[in-house]
Amino acid sequence: MLRAFALHAAIAVLCRSVRFGTLARLLARVYPLRDTTAPPDLNAESRVVLAVSTAGSLCPFGTTCLTAALTAQCLLRRMGGDAVLRIGVRPDTRPTLTAHAWIESAGRALPGLPAADGYVTLNSL
Repeated sequence: MLRAFALHAAIAVLCRSVRFGTLARLLARVYPLRDTTAPPDLNAESRVVLAVSTAGSLCPFGTTCLTAALTAQCLLRRMGGDAVLRIGVRPDTRPTLTAHAWIESAGRALPGLPAADGYVTLNSL
């Protein structure tokens, strides 16, 4: 839980101070994909969701879907899993743009974090 809080706070500060591409490359270097043949930890996703939700609610810098998704992605990679960061927009919100970030693991959105229903995916990171 402490690791999730510290990571979330750092990501929240960095999201406001560096370009997203720079932040994404930094996090990919610090939390690389692990090539492991060990069976995945089946409880990892639920523990990560609980840690990210708790850390986000306690973070003095605030939380957004992007900070929560990046924190979850890093924690899952640290635990030997993988997750794909998705960013999408809601097509029915003209003239304004409504965007959202979420994590997918094994082809599905991570349950327990803000849902991606109604968003069209722009990318995969």
